[in-house]
Amino acid sequence: MILLCSDGLFNHVRDEEIAQIALQENNPDRACERLVALANERGGRDNISVVIVRVGQ
Repeated sequence: MILLCSDGLFNHVRDEEIAQIALQENNPDRACERLVALANERGGRDNISVVIVRVGQ
């Protein structure tokens, strides 16, 4: 799995939380949506970008 994100995400969501959500969610699109929503809930004002790529499923 490759996860790329902007500071809009990692300024509001801890690394452990990012990993947990990315690994828990089977659908990469849904994982991205959950991460962006969590960052927004925590006051995300900056652009929040997340891309997850799963290789070899």
